[in-house]
Amino acid sequence: MKQGIHYGAEMDETSRALARGNFKVGLVLLIISVALFVHTLSFPMAGSYGGVENQWYVSPALFPLSVLGILIVLSGILTIKVWKECDFFNAVAAYKGTENIKDRKSQDKWYVILLLCVYVYVYIPSADFYLGTSLFLLSLILRFYLQLTGMWRGVLYIHFPLTLTLLSVRSVNSDVFSWFLADSIVDEPLILINDLCCAAALCVLLLASMINLKDEPAKLVRVWVYSLLIPLILICAFSFLLYVPMPVEYGNVSSFLNYLVYDILGG
Repeated sequence: MKQGIHYGAEMDETSRALARGNFKVGLVLLIISVALFVHTLSFPMAGSYGGVENQWYVSPALFPLSVLGILIVLSGILTIKVWKECDFFNAVAAYKGTENIKDRKSQDKWYVILLLCVYVYVYIPSADFYLGTSLFLLSLILRFYLQLTGMWRGVLYIHFPLTLTLLSVRSVNSDVFSWFLADSIVDEPLILINDLCCAAALCVLLLASMINLKDEPAKLVRVWVYSLLIPLILICAFSFLLYVPMPVEYGNVSSFLNYLVYDILGG
């Protein structure tokens, strides 16, 4: 009985610790989003530039205002929702399992930092935006949404060789050898090689999600929608609504979408 009570207390404290973390993240995100929203309001919404009259629906401020508005609403909901669970004023003393929580938080922190750095500094300037974004999202989903704690090393084992391959392809074929290239590439054969490498890595992670969720088809569908459909909607919004060029303009998915919209559909 005592063990059960002790275990229940540990679970309660774990829930409170997670709630406090969610509250802090939601509050910080809310403050930053509000500040950026206010700053973005200073952007021109309409006007005449170079003799061309621009309307509000093609304003460069429209997309950031929309994203920031959604972030404000979601972070506000998160902050309010977890406030009662935080129990800041009646917090009990930390229990012995706190070290395990800290270890998990540390792993999660470095997992996100590594993936974000690879995504921003390697995938975006080296390959198709859709493939890099889908790969990044699916890697986060496997860790945080599916809570496959044993998968994070496997995910990193896929990203490390992929990163080395993309950097090697770029460096070997550049005039000046460098492992860190910030500029986006425009050489279509190199982009094709990089896109094929990213597509192969994405297929491996999709197969891993299928294996782990073979008994939960509904959850598997959600994972595939989150990781494959959302980036597609994002790239279509950037390319065909806001007319924002992709970092790698000759990415194979981007090129196919341009061909589909402008040549086939006549958009």
